[in-house]
Amino acid sequence: MSRGTGSAPNFQSALTDTAVLVKTGKVSLCGWFQYNAGNAAAYIRFFDAAAAADVALGTTACDYAVGSATVNFSQGTFCRPLQFTKGMVVAACNDVVTANHVAPNATQIVTLALGE
Repeated sequence: MSRGTGSAPNFQSALTDTAVLVKTGKVSLCGWFQYNAGNAAAYIRFFDAAAAADVALGTTACDYAVGSATVNFSQGTFCRPLQFTKGMVVAACNDVVTANHVAPNATQIVTLALGE
């Protein structure tokens, strides 16, 4: 079955500093919504990877990242979705710099809008 145009939601109810496989194979990121309940900024890192095991947090550079301020929401959509060819893996952290990987002080609630 193909959705054609539009996007399919992917909900991550407790994203933290563990790599999570969202989807294998070609997928596009059409948009996101992030809620950060923590008392420090938090970031969602996106990796073009076929499996969560392919991502070594603190070592593997992310392909894209979005952030949210303290106790706040962030959201966005793309006119031209970001393409991931191998698959999409996500993880949360308190810094966007690869080497500074530390878990956020609260799990992140994230909804991703995925396309084909």
